[in-house]
Formats: sequence, structure tokens, C-alpha cells
Amino acid sequence: MRNALLGIMLALLLSSSVTAAEQAAASPSAKLLQYIAGTSDVLIGLNGVSVMVEDLNKDATEAGLSTEDIKTQVELRLRTLGIRVLTEQELKQSLSLPILCVNVTALKHSGSDLYAISISVQLLERLFEVRQPGAVVVGAIPWQKEFTAISGGGVLSEKAKDSVLNLVDAFANDYLAANPKK
Repeated sequence: MRNALLGIMLALLLSSSVTAAEQAAASPSAKLLQYIAGTSDVLIGLNGVSVMVEDLNKDATEAGLSTEDIKTQVELRLRTLGIRVLTEQELKQSLSLPILCVNVTALKHSGSDLYAISISVQLLERLFEVRQPGAVVVGAIPWQKEFTAISGGGVLSEKAKDSVLNLVDAFANDYLAANPKK
């Protein structure tokens, strides 16, 4: 199973043909979603975020990654860039519950030192019904970026951490564009 997944990921990364994602992006509903979620406007008025790193899988932890290290690096980067990191108490008091969620998954190819890595950084928020004030409708992902790569095991930990921070930088750029300093 793992060999098949790694083979598929390698084929997708090396493929120069039109991908399913590109085909899906051409649909009218996808274009509307890209318009809505593809702008930093969805971040206007956001006063900060809490950071959550999802549990790492076995291959990721064996390669030297830890949720604590990733969370600390993400929080430090956000603070350095001028984005407020909400405490647990501040998050509970926030209506939208804004959480910057980081997911890192690594899949080791058996018989080699190669790993497939997949990283996503998403802003999760709670949405409310406009026509029925106060009614929570659903959780939403108004902002998301992803990264997929193949890496040697000796550099996987550093490559994954650098890639996470690159995605956090992309979030910070959009956040700061939507919420310029006064």
C-alpha cells in the first residue's frame, strides 16, 4: 500500500499534464470558491489565531519531527511577523474560534531512505447564519495552503519544518494584506 501511494505521489509530482485539480478548478463552482477563498478579504478583521498542530504519524515522528517543536516554531513566526497568537482563554472568548491548523504527514518508502511528505496549513473558523443571528451554522476553512514533496530521510525534519514556515509566511502575507498596520 505504501509503495503504491509513494508511486502515485511521484507520478503526480513529475507529471506535466493537466491534473484533476486543474480540471476541477475550471468548474464554475470552483471558480466562485477560488474568488471567495482566494483573496485575503476572508481574513479582514481577524484579531489573531490560536495554533494547533495535528498529531504526527509514526513515520514523521521517527524522522525527528514533534508537534511541540512545530507549534513553537509556528507561534514564534506569527509573533515575529506581528500576528497575535491567542491564548486558550482568548480563543474561548472569540466568537469565530480562529485556529491555524498545521498537518504534517510523512510516508517512508520501504527499502529506501525516501519519504513522501504532505503539509497543510489551514485557518479553521466557526461561521454564523446571517438570517438567524446567533445560530452557528458550520465550521469553515476560509484559508488553506498545501505542500507535497519527496525528501531523503536525513533532511526530512528540516525540510518539513522549513515548508511549514513557508506556508505560515503565506498566511501571514495574506493576513497582513487584509489587516494592515495603522
